[in-house]
Amino acid sequence: MIDDLPWLDTPWQRVAEALSSQRLPQGLLIVGRQGLGRHRLAHTIAAAALCEHPAADGRACGACASCHQVQAETHPDLLHVRVREDKTAILVEQVRDLSRSLSLSSGTHGMRCAIVHEAERMNAAAANALLKTIEEPRPGVSIILVTDRVAAVPVTIVSRCLQLPVGAPPQAQALDWLQQQGRRTDWPLLLALSAGAPLAAVDLAESWPGTPEEDIRGVCDAAAERLDPVALAARLKNLPPAVLAQLMAWLAQAGMRLHFDAAYSVPVAGLAELARRADARALFRLWRAARKLAVDHASINIEMARERLILLFVDALHRKQSRSR
Repeated sequence: MIDDLPWLDTPWQRVAEALSSQRLPQGLLIVGRQGLGRHRLAHTIAAAALCEHPAADGRACGACASCHQVQAETHPDLLHVRVREDKTAILVEQVRDLSRSLSLSSGTHGMRCAIVHEAERMNAAAANALLKTIEEPRPGVSIILVTDRVAAVPVTIVSRCLQLPVGAPPQAQALDWLQQQGRRTDWPLLLALSAGAPLAAVDLAESWPGTPEEDIRGVCDAAAERLDPVALAARLKNLPPAVLAQLMAWLAQAGMRLHFDAAYSVPVAGLAELARRADARALFRLWRAARKLAVDHASINIEMARERLILLFVDALHRKQSRSR
């Protein structure tokens, strides 16, 4: 499941010995940003724990009945907890159902696993219910939590889990892997927009209408007063809200870095010159607005949000200049 993601070798090795000796922790917390394969790592660990004929290195064989059931998410001893489609959080009822299921005897060889996806989205009652389950586990039970924001997971749960961090790979390794997915000249930019997460860069490449270079050039042209911001907003109307939020958040972050660090480099011509005369506080306001759009774009007027983000960027890059007149 993770053989094609070389940057996951290190976190895998941290649990491989425990798996081979059947000492998987009762609580395992996988921490890493989106686009690094955290959920695939969780599935790989669970598959190895439940495999009927694991390899010498602890990995699942991939051929037994248990492995096929894990792949199809039909294994009776592997339970998943996710945010329901019509909800915004993991509910206490889901965790209570999980706890009842884990209290039952294993249907196979004595091991039971659960994967809690997006663990930071548990509501308070759900987190309290899960804490009780982790504190009073049955033998042979392992709960794997996956999150990209460990600070949003209650410290009482974090303290009872073994943390397994998943970091972004070195840029050279990431770019080499991306070139194997398809020959593109803009992988460095897509990787930067994705905060170094290769899988996120692939998703971004597939969901971006047009090219990121062209759209970023348009934003910079608007900031340099070579293009009307409202006209640019109309041009970017086909950009999905999540992609627009990601783009503007990255521009704000890159602008702040460039403003304070002359040696920092970005794969966008002209951005450095614009950013170094910007107002860092205004760039932070842009970043905050972009993050709000990313988290809650369902309840926001997208057209107005698009125009506001562009105007915030233009304002940030001209604020100091206008004050000096």
